[in-house]
Amino acid sequence: SLSAENFAERRRVFQEQVNKAAADFRARRRRLEDAFTTANGQINKALMAAVDELAVKNGVSVVLRREAVLYQKNAIDLTQPAIALLNARLPTVSIVLPPS
Repeated sequence: SLSAENFAERRRVFQEQVNKAAADFRARRRRLEDAFTTANGQINKALMAAVDELAVKNGVSVVLRREAVLYQKNAIDLTQPAIALLNARLPTVSIVLPPS
């Protein structure tokens, strides 16, 4: 029941709304990714400090992620002490969204 011109105008307005919603979504996603990257960096920095301290304390010169080790004998596992030290030093991490 709409004329071709009215239909085209309504379609154009609708497409603009869709485009704006998509752009808003991308901007929000970028902000969330930035906030996650910042928080993850805080955690990694605190974890590296904890692992470094534990390695020095235990006379360890190389620390590997568990998934990188094919075989180990008489190895020192720093996982639980590192988690405990990390939790003590960084009990919470604030996620701060950058301004839009």
